[in-house]
Amino acid sequence: MNCCDEYGDCRQGRDCPARVAPIGRRTPRYPEAVPESRSRIYLRSLAKALLLTLAVILVSALTVALIPKSVRYDCATAEIHPDVPPAAKAKCRNRFL
Repeated sequence: MNCCDEYGDCRQGRDCPARVAPIGRRTPRYPEAVPESRSRIYLRSLAKALLLTLAVILVSALTVALIPKSVRYDCATAEIHPDVPPAAKAKCRNRFL
């Protein structure tokens, strides 16, 4: 038995009974999972925790470093703004005299 039709068109595919050997898969359908040891899982979680801690420390250090050291008051609104201390209001008044 062959897999050619009456016109001479031969298609010997996977299901052709004239094949000598069955066609196998090139890659396994379900590759075997490599079991991880407990120490590797522990080290991976420890590394993630250390990286997260380092990121939090870096962000907090940058936040503290970028806080301005002095406060600037706008003299145009110093008289009417309630949060401006009296000393700053006096400096603004003396500046324009």
